[in-house]
Amino acid sequence: GSWGETPLVSCWAKIANQNAATNGAGTVWWKRATSGTASKTITVTLCTNSASGCVTPYSGVSDGTTPYGTAVGEANASANETQAGITVNRANSFVCFSVHCTSNDTLNPNTYTATDPTSLTERAEGVSSGGSDCSASHASAARTSTGATGAISWLQTDGTSASIAFELLVKYAPLTAD
Repeated sequence: GSWGETPLVSCWAKIANQNAATNGAGTVWWKRATSGTASKTITVTLCTNSASGCVTPYSGVSDGTTPYGTAVGEANASANETQAGITVNRANSFVCFSVHCTSNDTLNPNTYTATDPTSLTERAEGVSSGGSDCSASHASAARTSTGATGAISWLQTDGTSASIAFELLVKYAPLTAD
């Protein structure tokens, strides 16, 4: 992302996708909200068996064409609830982390921790109990300085998942999760 004004993206764009250890996958998308975004329905197609998702708004994000840093994803085998961390390149940016549970009846990730920031707050979770039960959760926390987050860990009932971490770049002042 850049610090100057750039054209705004009007459609959803994929930040990253990650296959789970045995079945399914997770993806993270972004869209710059406008006054016309309010009260809209999000429709997802081409899902197989079951799908879940959540939406988390942020304000104060970079005006850059790509307002996020390099995403790091991992396929998580059952009982593996740790992922490699990321390096934050802009102070006061948010460390964002998502867990996509793909094992039937393995839901509710929680208690997200790293070295810096020491904890991430869950902002949203979407759960589907149709077909193979699955969930998607999103957690984040501001990091006041640049540098490595350390490994990111969470708690959940053992089961396969996919996880994705990335930096959401701040515009000028610290971000807020709305």
